[in-house]
Amino acid sequence: MATPNLVLNILTFDHPFEKKCFAVYDTDAPGLCRFHRKKLPESVNNLFPLNESEDNIFLYLDLNKETTSGSFVTVNFKEYPSFAKHYYSWLIQKHFKGIATVTHSNFVKDIDLWFSEKSLSNNFISAYKVFSVRVQIARSSENPELVISYAGIKVAHKKSVMALDVDTKKYSWVIYKNELYRHKYLPETAKSDWGNVFPVLSNELKTELDVVIKRPRTANKYKPYYEQLKSFVTNYLNVPEFKKIIPVTNPDFLKVEENEINNTSPGSNLLQFGKNQTSRVPFDGLVTNGPFGHCPHEHINIFFISHPKFKEEANALYTHLSKGMGKVPSLRNLVNRPLNISKDTSISFNNLLNPVPEIMQVIESRTYDKNTHYLAIYVSPYDKDEKDPALRQIYYKLKQNLLKYRISSQVINAKKITDQYFNLYYVNICIAILAKLGGVPWRLDREDHNELVIGVGAFKSKISGVRYIGGAFCFSNDGRFHNFECFSEAASHMLVGPISKAINSFRAQFKDVKRLVIHYYKRMSEEDLKPITKLLYNLGLDITVIVISINKTESSDYVIFDTNCPAIIPISGTFIGIGNDQYLLCNNTRYSDTLPKDSDGFPFPIKLTIKSAQKDETVTEADKKELIDQVYQFSRMYWKSVRQQNLPVTIKYPEMVAAFVPFFPNQTIPDYGKDNLWFL
Repeated sequence: MATPNLVLNILTFDHPFEKKCFAVYDTDAPGLCRFHRKKLPESVNNLFPLNESEDNIFLYLDLNKETTSGSFVTVNFKEYPSFAKHYYSWLIQKHFKGIATVTHSNFVKDIDLWFSEKSLSNNFISAYKVFSVRVQIARSSENPELVISYAGIKVAHKKSVMALDVDTKKYSWVIYKNELYRHKYLPETAKSDWGNVFPVLSNELKTELDVVIKRPRTANKYKPYYEQLKSFVTNYLNVPEFKKIIPVTNPDFLKVEENEINNTSPGSNLLQFGKNQTSRVPFDGLVTNGPFGHCPHEHINIFFISHPKFKEEANALYTHLSKGMGKVPSLRNLVNRPLNISKDTSISFNNLLNPVPEIMQVIESRTYDKNTHYLAIYVSPYDKDEKDPALRQIYYKLKQNLLKYRISSQVINAKKITDQYFNLYYVNICIAILAKLGGVPWRLDREDHNELVIGVGAFKSKISGVRYIGGAFCFSNDGRFHNFECFSEAASHMLVGPISKAINSFRAQFKDVKRLVIHYYKRMSEEDLKPITKLLYNLGLDITVIVISINKTESSDYVIFDTNCPAIIPISGTFIGIGNDQYLLCNNTRYSDTLPKDSDGFPFPIKLTIKSAQKDETVTEADKKELIDQVYQFSRMYWKSVRQQNLPVTIKYPEMVAAFVPFFPNQTIPDYGKDNLWFL
């Protein structure tokens, strides 16, 4: 393949002027913009001295016109980049009023621009293509920059909130007079004009209002994303009217120079399987060589739970598990243990709408051998993402109840068993079952390096609105976990207890702890770190603590493209710095000699922020590369699917555990559920 030509979705521009003079006031008024004093020249303190109580730290400027009369401040744009960023953002939003159908400036001062998409609109909804423009100053180059991103299609109802019979708590965003607002932060003028307030439809509201948007799906999202960005630049940014206020220097995206391109270590995408063989493709490695580690339990009992309506599907699944399917061997051969897939102990239930009490009545009546490992296969009438909340909760409630009796479970949608593509699901089912039985489908092909790695993920319950924080504890760099814990966000400080226990267990097994690595689902604040640093002090441990903040979602604000690749996707393992200790890591299945299959997916890069928890310490470039390798490799330890994941299991697994916590009594995971992979 051709040599990569990497570009970032960034345009550079020149400062349109060196400095400007603005009227400044100490009280707010319509048409003024608020600025913190730190963003302004010190001369403002002579005009309006800071009082003792420091309640006048904000001042207000009139950006609409220059003036040298009255109280004014002269701002040099190169010397005050924070002001320049704010001012250019203000100019851009002002420019697009009347050009974009809807405008909005979000919490990081991106300018969101909504353009009417008539091909997807109808008598009931208005559809919009949404783009974002972010101003930043010399972050990825030596010039001011525009980060251009595409947020896809958004939909608003043509009926106002007054005309719709909907629970108002379900409104998140609304449109009023061509501007986007949070429903709870609507201006007073809108609150007296509800007939002109139109709701933006979330997925929940689309379902409730029976709104279906039909648009073409593509496996490779890089191509349409890139094409949308280029079209937006051509039609709206590389035009005289816009360049008059923001002089874009080059309509092409910012090229990543060769010396700025990094790659994970050679072989970092390799996995170890049985027969001491390696492969970078989980499916190939598993079916050719078998799993790395077989099930350790001597006695295994597997039984089915199903409704009579799905007897044929249950029987078909029994046959697949007993005899294998396609290239995937029987479960018995995969586990490499004699096991009992019993029809005699199967459970049949009649209540389709509320099966859990009926199932648990049978479970509770049985006796269990402490030397036998039990696993239930539940042939579910419903998908775990069922639209009806009551039916969706069956999945979670059943798994939670079975755990009380130390029974792991595998839930399979009955409809998938008769699907023509069930062979694709089947291998994932076998992998998950093997992992739940204590087997090791594959492991990282890397030299063991003992260090304590803690992953912290989060899940927000739609039922309670509470965010739950999950923690996963790993004692080595092979990606295997030894413990899981979970708490509500309000009680997240309680993670310190399990962290202390993990450190002590680690110290008991290994001579010393050289460093603690934390994979965190968001930017870790000083407040988040305080309990951990206090714990280390109390334990008398003077060790390095490194925090890798890993965005839970793929980066769509910063995206790397390889314009020399037919699929425009960069090679997996490529990473680049984007400033402020942040990195973009490409984690996919494009390698130097192959392109991804459609079934592999085309995930965008993930964004990492790497920092030492100790303020006076910096992370060396060598350590950063090693840690990025770690994130890259941990993403390959996902034992729920053979499909490559772009997020590491240190984030995904805790999030999956946290999703179950609302269904546990007192929101507490039973001990049996803290050291195995029942949640896969």
